[in-house]
Amino acid sequence: MTHIVKADPLHLQAYQLIKQLILEKEFEPGERVVELRLAKKLGISRGPVREALRMLIQDGLLESDNTVYKPSRTDIIDVFKCREILEILGVELAIQVMSDEQIAVTTDIIKETFKQGNVYKLAQLDQNFHDSIIECTKNKQLIQLMGLIKTKVMYMRSAISHEAVYPPFMEQHVHIVNALQAREVEKACEEMRNHIQCGLYHILDNVGE
Repeated sequence: MTHIVKADPLHLQAYQLIKQLILEKEFEPGERVVELRLAKKLGISRGPVREALRMLIQDGLLESDNTVYKPSRTDIIDVFKCREILEILGVELAIQVMSDEQIAVTTDIIKETFKQGNVYKLAQLDQNFHDSIIECTKNKQLIQLMGLIKTKVMYMRSAISHEAVYPPFMEQHVHIVNALQAREVEKACEEMRNHIQCGLYHILDNVGE
């Protein structure tokens, strides 16, 4: 979606569009997002834009003064520590209930990833891969908790790092899926831990103190 249409509530459309702009580096970390300019850019009134900005503040992508979130190294480490624990729990729960068809979905995502060259879409496919595993758990609390941090993770990976997608991640997905197919719980958890830690180290290598 790249423009406003009339079918959906305007504030939700504005939210998705502004979030995409932030993730695609249209705004720099620390830059103030101006409500009036966005309203003119999107061709809508300021009310829906204001509500969209409130939603982005709740997501953690904007600060209370509408400046784009600029995480410190400590923020990044803290988020990824939480992500690691939740993702490992997701694999542990999912491997017990995932059907062969559901595992095949993750394989299809990997195949699509290898065909994709657009950095933003690669990051989205990476997130789709992780979502597909978490959703299989059917654990509403886990899904909700992951939802609270995944937008920040996408932002840290795509907007903070100089390279939005790091080369090893596609191969790491393959290792995770192989463990899922073999129903090897410990192996799947270990591969997921390595994957999340690799993402953390890559981002930390590309940010200042």
